[in-house]
Amino acid sequence: MKRTIVSSIALICLLAGMTSAFAEKREAVDICHYSEYGGYWELISPNGNSINMHLANHDDAAPGGYTTHTGTPLDENCNVILPSCGNCLDTGHGAGCEEANCEAAVGAIDPFCLEFSWDSICVDEANEFCVDVYCTDD
Repeated sequence: MKRTIVSSIALICLLAGMTSAFAEKREAVDICHYSEYGGYWELISPNGNSINMHLANHDDAAPGGYTTHTGTPLDENCNVILPSCGNCLDTGHGAGCEEANCEAAVGAIDPFCLEFSWDSICVDEANEFCVDVYCTDD
């Protein structure tokens, strides 16, 4: 009987502590949440208690930050910030170009650009396959 009373009191204390922890709500916080169905980040404002879950289990980030899983840079509106194309949109610098993803995309279809010279055809290909995908023309 004594053990039952002690166990009941411990259970009541545990539940009382848990309910007070759950009752304490944190303010909503803006985060960029990755929509797996849409393939983009969107601004949502979940309860502050769920922020850690979002950051741990999704490729989410604070607006203007980097996502937790892929390290994708996002602006304040949750849009992906693409790097500049560097010299990939210019000729006269030899083989290859500065933006690695663009260089790889162009090189996969036109090895000449990587082996010999980044000429005007390579620039045209970079404009077609890289701008707004791997980099921006800014």
